[in-house]
Amino acid sequence: MFHPVVPMMLHSILTTGHSGNSSISLFNIPFADKQQVKPFDVVKLPPPKNVTEKQPKSQPHQVLLDPTESFILSPDLGSDVMHVFAIDHKSGKLNKCGSNSTIYYDKGSGPRHGVFVTSSEGHHARRARSPHRERLMGREGKKTTLYTVEELRGNVCSFDVSYVNKGCPVFKPLTCFRPYPGSNFPSNTTTLGEIRAAGPTLHISVRKDGKFDGKDSLVTLKPGQKTVTDGDLFSSGGKTPRSFVINRKGDLVAVGNQDSSTIVIIKRDPKTGKLLNEVASLLVGEAPAEGTWGGLSSIVWYE
Repeated sequence: MFHPVVPMMLHSILTTGHSGNSSISLFNIPFADKQQVKPFDVVKLPPPKNVTEKQPKSQPHQVLLDPTESFILSPDLGSDVMHVFAIDHKSGKLNKCGSNSTIYYDKGSGPRHGVFVTSSEGHHARRARSPHRERLMGREGKKTTLYTVEELRGNVCSFDVSYVNKGCPVFKPLTCFRPYPGSNFPSNTTTLGEIRAAGPTLHISVRKDGKFDGKDSLVTLKPGQKTVTDGDLFSSGGKTPRSFVINRKGDLVAVGNQDSSTIVIIKRDPKTGKLLNEVASLLVGEAPAEGTWGGLSSIVWYE
């Protein structure tokens, strides 16, 4: 699965995680017309220490840029770790940070997706835009938190983020809980998908819970919230919300429902973070047959 990250550097790069072949690829962008696109570097990830049927190999399911735009993280669903790399801003290549920066999850957790937020007065910003701004936020008393969701164990976990002597980030575990009413999923096929942050709230997609007449859910959380009620759930408008994204203004959420192959647009209150109502739905191609792969896998806003 591809998750692009474009850091501000001497030149721009596109970084993608490949769960299929256990690697992270880096590309120079923009691509030229008729260019044969090839990565200028590929980072191969080591196999997991404990191979299981559900975790047979390293599976980097996402790459994300930290608030200082100096580090890239990749949650490894197959190895139960969060890989952390320092960006060489001259070459664009990645250098592995030490074990003090690696997040080690409990065996069988399957970390899948994460998001950085900076908070002040209870509000979240998606991420800082420069190292200079990150230093300013530190002096102003703002803090950075990393939130991750696990596919296999089904928890959302939070980590306090700190930077010591301009080195690799260090992550202090804060909380872990299952973001669903009663802390129990309705079936053993229900899993968490992605997590996003905007304004005062976090949003998490829940796949195959069928909460809304067979359609799946989006969960809305506020800072510090550790339990979920039915009122925190909203319909994704389809089946298996594999991908979703909030627009820049924060008033619309686009959901890519994989198994129904639908794009659904949901109205959102940017002040409260509350999801309000479905405003549009579009079938893209054909929905895959039950039990087969297909449909939508990723969606982005072009703004």
